[in-house]
Amino acid sequence: MTMAPLALMLALIAGQIPTPVKLVEARRVFLAGEAIERAVLVELGQQLNEWGRWRLEADEASSDLVVLLTRSASGSDGGAWVITIREPSRPTPLYSDTQSGSYAAGAVTQLVGRLKAVVEGTGSSAPSTPSPSIARAEPLQGPAPGGEPCRVFVTEQLVNPTFYTVVKRIKYAKKYYGGSSHAWEGMAREGWKVDADAVVAVNINFRPSMFSWASPHAEGTAVKWNDEGRRQFRSLAGQCFARPEK
Repeated sequence: MTMAPLALMLALIAGQIPTPVKLVEARRVFLAGEAIERAVLVELGQQLNEWGRWRLEADEASSDLVVLLTRSASGSDGGAWVITIREPSRPTPLYSDTQSGSYAAGAVTQLVGRLKAVVEGTGSSAPSTPSPSIARAEPLQGPAPGGEPCRVFVTEQLVNPTFYTVVKRIKYAKKYYGGSSHAWEGMAREGWKVDADAVVAVNINFRPSMFSWASPHAEGTAVKWNDEGRRQFRSLAGQCFARPEK
């Protein structure tokens, strides 16, 4: 019996089936894309660089693995993003995962997050570099655990306007190349500046700046939670940034 992709992914993450050794031992990867915008491939490359486990190679022949990002045809999955990893000399994939959604950077973040969970869940001692932080802030993926300090909560979701009072619209732009994590952190930083509790309806995109052709930009609405918002925000999907006391 063949496992469905989701069941296979959950089994890999849970350690119920072994992760292919090639994924664990690889150090050099060649990045490729089919029928996707170059900025999306840049985002994937930035996130893999931030992970720090694999080095990106310019030549497929000298790499240990090929990481291919594609977009499936629109259908029941709405045109899902697909990541496939194989050896350069073999067409059979070692790993494959899909993520639905029209927001490219968010889909890439989900795909890379699950890939990291699979590879690092093997107990390998290979180093892994954490994403950059803001003033030693500690980002928490997903809803913040109960009792966890959350100085600024950042989410792409449209939140019920009865949960908050608008402070102002805010924007972030990076002058150089960077991944979506820089934009999330930038929005949190801008939220701190205006003493906001959260930044909602965040939109991240990549466009040219003075020093790069595809740097991360973001905009969103800085808000202050009311009592109902403070009760409800932990059920939202987003990222919580905790700032240490000065």
